[in-house]
Amino acid sequence: MFRRQPRPEAHPTITDARQSIIDKLEPWKLAQSRAAWRPIVTPGEPGDSVSKFCGAPWLMPDELVPNCTLCGRDLQLLVQLDLGAVPSETVGDFGAGVVQLFYCVGQQRGVPNDGKPECWAEGAWEPFSNVASRVRVVPRRALAPTPHPGGAPEFAATAITGWERFEDFPHPVDHEAAGLLRSYDFEARTVTLRCPSVGLDATIGIDDLQVEDIAMAAEKDKLNGWPCWVQGNEQPACPTCGTAMTVLFQVDSEDHVPYMFGDMGIGHITQCPTHPDTVAFGWACS
Repeated sequence: MFRRQPRPEAHPTITDARQSIIDKLEPWKLAQSRAAWRPIVTPGEPGDSVSKFCGAPWLMPDELVPNCTLCGRDLQLLVQLDLGAVPSETVGDFGAGVVQLFYCVGQQRGVPNDGKPECWAEGAWEPFSNVASRVRVVPRRALAPTPHPGGAPEFAATAITGWERFEDFPHPVDHEAAGLLRSYDFEARTVTLRCPSVGLDATIGIDDLQVEDIAMAAEKDKLNGWPCWVQGNEQPACPTCGTAMTVLFQVDSEDHVPYMFGDMGIGHITQCPTHPDTVAFGWACS
């Protein structure tokens, strides 16, 4: 007589374990979310506003365009942001005035007979270098459009006409600071994740769960939110008070600025929360 064999005991699959961890961490992820804004743009110089990408430099009276100390070229204006025209939720968070980022684009100029050497803006990746870049906060009332000394600017202007809000989440580099701890056993090829706020203590194979699938900061240009780091956390310290500077604006390669920082690098304009006129720019690439 045929006898039915007992059904094998079911074991959780890797997919089940992976999804269980992701689901368990969802309340943590939502608690760590930050509002961020994508710029809404239109081609050309701004009309009633000041905020924009690229185009002609806006300068103070009797001021010259800052130049690159490596090659002597005028720096290209990459970002200009009126801190009084940011989304209403953030007005006052960044102080007052206009943030400007200038950068040497000599490596991409494509002007063979300008009499100056090709410039790779060496060292401009480092905050406060001021060698081939400048970032500053200036009064709004003092600024005025200035004709580009060489005629048309290298990169055409794109006006920022509004902002689109979205929820941003911590980059894996910032997971630990946000309360999600990871410890790796490379011999066993496992990773243990601990998050006290949701009672998680779980171990899974290193290749079975990518930390980017848990929470990841958005790429591309954005205001506020969580920074998307290409390497490690690159927040500089304020030279005045030593406080870690916060990311005000993220500038991604070839998003609204037609320039590549190294190999598809991402740059960040950072600001001291105590001294809002202290700003820096740095970038990193893979």
